[in-house]
Amino acid sequence: MSNLKRKPQQERKVSIYNPDCAVISPDVIADWLDGIEFKPKDYEKYADDFLTVIPSYCCEGDEELSGPPEFWQRNLLSYSFFFGLGVTIFDRQLAQTLLFGLTEGWSRYVLFWLNEVRKSDYLYNTHLWIHAVNVLTALTGVASPDTTGPDTDEELVKQRATIAGFTPAIRLGLNDPEFARALFEGATDERQKCDDNELEARIYFIQAFIQDAYSKNLARSSN
Repeated sequence: MSNLKRKPQQERKVSIYNPDCAVISPDVIADWLDGIEFKPKDYEKYADDFLTVIPSYCCEGDEELSGPPEFWQRNLLSYSFFFGLGVTIFDRQLAQTLLFGLTEGWSRYVLFWLNEVRKSDYLYNTHLWIHAVNVLTALTGVASPDTTGPDTDEELVKQRATIAGFTPAIRLGLNDPEFARALFEGATDERQKCDDNELEARIYFIQAFIQDAYSKNLARSSN
């Protein structure tokens, strides 16, 4: 007759470096995962906060997008794409951090077409840049018709066009720095409005802005 008072057999603990760990002691892996301070959801929040600030640089004093509505999407796509490339050039570590919080689907699709742009013949980087932005604008117009044209909603354009331009720029800049640099150098209009020093200052400002907001929220939650 079995001993009913016998304690259940304790799960054998093994080192996280043991090949059998995930099978024998999955709680060890779970504890390790739980011990990571900055998790995917935190990276997503950081990327969302970063994206929220970018459209402000395309706005006039009253926080409205400049130019006629039918050009809002292209203008914001152009700047967001340029800004994303700049992040990968001037702060590659930040680009990698943002990548963890950005969705992949749209950018993977766009990168295919940007690679076709890369194969095309061009005399100057400016031609390459214009070609790339025109392709990006056309693809976005198909994917998001409600943010295309004169009757579009401004806030929706800010949200979608920023993601559509910035996300593929980050992935492209990390995957193909040479092509990203050629595109960046070809963005003559954007670079006249925002030179390298100004771009670095904007990157730093957004990081500081997010950190300040995070610190304030943490202080409020601690009270």
